[in-house]
Amino acid sequence: MVRRTGIVERVAVVRRRGPHVFGGVFVLLFLLWAIGFANFTMQNAGASSAGPEEGETLGIVVLTGGPNRLQWGMTALTEGRGERLLITGVNEMTPRGDLHDLVEDPHELFACCVDLDRAAGNTTANAEEAARWAETHGFDGLWVVTSYYHMPRALLEFRNRAPTLRLYPLRVEPEGYRTSNWWQPGTFRILAWEYTKYELALMRIRFAILFGG
Repeated sequence: MVRRTGIVERVAVVRRRGPHVFGGVFVLLFLLWAIGFANFTMQNAGASSAGPEEGETLGIVVLTGGPNRLQWGMTALTEGRGERLLITGVNEMTPRGDLHDLVEDPHELFACCVDLDRAAGNTTANAEEAARWAETHGFDGLWVVTSYYHMPRALLEFRNRAPTLRLYPLRVEPEGYRTSNWWQPGTFRILAWEYTKYELALMRIRFAILFGG
């Protein structure tokens, strides 16, 4: 009877400690997430990158999904930063002409030098299609055009898909979602969600490397 009573008491202690243990783990995970998020936000706010080397053959890739990205990409093409422009993730039902109407094209480059990818439905597929396009055209590197808060995950996926391809980010700051107002609810929500997706993508890639996937 004494032995059984002792076992019951130990089980009761474990049960009482259980919520505290799980609570401690949750707090630890949240602190790690908060530290990572703070670093993610500061890196986005102060992001700068070296420009391409002389003689590199470059293309320009615009990842659809945010305002102003198309114009930034078209401006880069007009300025001669790249030889061709790929718009990746275009909806199957969107006519080519509708995209042209969204941008300024003073040199009429859209007809000759802009390619559309309608197959990609997410960032991973964007990277796959862009890498394939870059290989087809023999590009040494790519200008990557997307929103600043999406750029870390985009570059992660691009580097995983094409590690030898040089990448040069063109970070777009959508109106109302500036890096300087990260603390406002709308911007904070987007940044928090993008950081979480970045960490999940990083975990997926690391597990794939670890297990030979």
